[in-house]
Amino acid sequence: MSFKKIFLFLIFSLFAFGEVLASTQVSAKVDKTYAEVKEEIVLTINVVSDSMDIKSPIMPSLPNFNIYSSGHARNISIINGKRSANYVFNYILSPRFAGKSTIGAFEVEVGGQIYKTEPIEIEVARKIPGNTGNSSGGLKTNLADKVKNANKGNSPTTSNQDQNKKYPDFFMVSQTDKKEAYLNEQINLRIRFYHNRNIIGPIQYDRPKMEGFIFEEIKRDEGFETLGGTQYGYVEFDMALFGILPGKATIGSAQMEFTPSGGDMLDMFDAFFGNSAKPQISKTKPIEVNIKPLPTQGKTGDFYGAVGNNFKIENKVDKKQIAVGETLILTTTISGVGNMRAVDTLPSLDLGPSFRVYDSTSSSSTKIRSGLIGGTKEFQTIIVPRTSGNFTIPPSVFQYFNPQKSIYEVIQSAPISLRVLPAEDSQEQLAVQDYSQTTPQGSKIEKISSDIYYLKNEQESTFTKVLTKIKEFGKYNYLLFALLALALLIYFIRKGEFEFLSNRKAYVKAKKKISKAKNLNDIAPALQEYLSAKQGQPLGITTIVQSAQNLKLDNATTHLLTSFWQELEMSKYAPADTLKNTIALNQSVQKALNLLKQIEKEAK
Repeated sequence: MSFKKIFLFLIFSLFAFGEVLASTQVSAKVDKTYAEVKEEIVLTINVVSDSMDIKSPIMPSLPNFNIYSSGHARNISIINGKRSANYVFNYILSPRFAGKSTIGAFEVEVGGQIYKTEPIEIEVARKIPGNTGNSSGGLKTNLADKVKNANKGNSPTTSNQDQNKKYPDFFMVSQTDKKEAYLNEQINLRIRFYHNRNIIGPIQYDRPKMEGFIFEEIKRDEGFETLGGTQYGYVEFDMALFGILPGKATIGSAQMEFTPSGGDMLDMFDAFFGNSAKPQISKTKPIEVNIKPLPTQGKTGDFYGAVGNNFKIENKVDKKQIAVGETLILTTTISGVGNMRAVDTLPSLDLGPSFRVYDSTSSSSTKIRSGLIGGTKEFQTIIVPRTSGNFTIPPSVFQYFNPQKSIYEVIQSAPISLRVLPAEDSQEQLAVQDYSQTTPQGSKIEKISSDIYYLKNEQESTFTKVLTKIKEFGKYNYLLFALLALALLIYFIRKGEFEFLSNRKAYVKAKKKISKAKNLNDIAPALQEYLSAKQGQPLGITTIVQSAQNLKLDNATTHLLTSFWQELEMSKYAPADTLKNTIALNQSVQKALNLLKQIEKEAK
């Protein structure tokens, strides 16, 4: 805790004993409370607070949903000198099972205080498929055709040639729409579990391990398909993969564990006397994909790692006429089809010595349309003009790689005209009159009294007001003020608010939480809280890579941190049983403790 914050706290203590200091509201809402199994539900967490210390929400256990973040946004406003922040965190939920489910309370830490959202009841219905008569199971996306063409022999079809072919009662297949892709180019992965007999009890699905990829879940679907003259039901999982390292990348085996019933005639006995069949496991075959490096020809300094197509860039300002010294907000919005996470740097902006330009803040949102990942990335830059005149904010230039054309393409925003007025003089101009020139001859100016009066052109400072207030208390109350200051000092030391103590306390606290983790989802919040405390700002605002840069970690430690964080992100979507696996939990806890120790050693 800096001296400035302690000083402000003392001011509040002296002047606002009965005043409410900071108000905080945390709420959660969904766009629908009734959905089908394959539908997406948009969940929004809204945080409004006078405090700027807002951390990312901690998710509850959601075994009935697949959940992934679709970006966040923030807005900071200053009205009548009072600053407030509005944070919006967006998530996409994909129901896994039919029935009534509860979205538990999300926890958000604001200014050191934990706030919880209200639980939300969701009813999920299983859509009864009609008689489609479609051999592809009602699939309408282009991915199905691409998969069949690219993986003939791996994917069951209903051609005349295999009408008499026999398939197992239960089996899985996985397919990609391409076997070769550029770095950060989208690869669609489809996984299907086929069955033509009933299943008793729960089904456990294990997502494949994907070495050298980051991924986004697109959808989960169900349907029917006729194979070898027999109708099969299937469960389908679609994902978007993005290669992050050149070379061979492997998509591991997906796995489905289930217990089949004895057959339609024996279902009644299974229900009453227990199922005699043993659990079975179906797996897919691993798939290798070649990730090609991006070409160097045509690449310029305006390339920031974006790969995709239909990118657009736009610059906007909140006002086109301001005065010297006033604040101007420049918003740069980049949108397109591709992995927007790769766009983590603002195009360079050089406005010369006439402006002061501050670091940018960013927010992003993700959209899925027709199986393609896209969205927007928004940067906000604060600009303060130093001189008056007419100026032009030059276009922002942005380069991206189009994998469909195998070339780099350049786009730019339109220039913005800006008029800067001279700074307004808020001081009153005092006119001094020379009475020696205006007094009539012979008149006598008599001196009545004399004194010294100081011109007071500035408002009384806060420090002066505090000293004046203390003086009004009386000399015997100086001791009371000293005791109050001492009590506040002890309080802040215990809270660990002083920088030289809080860093150590953050390490000890994180180490304790990780050591006591009961499942994999308990590790990420502890690590997130530690990194936020070390860098002095919420991890939700900065990325893992940016946090590593802020802490000045070695390249090796940065790689370990990003890899481990990706493992923790993947565990959010794992089944509940997997999260409590003792061996996996112990390994992750030990890995987190070693990483924590290394970060504490290197962080500056």
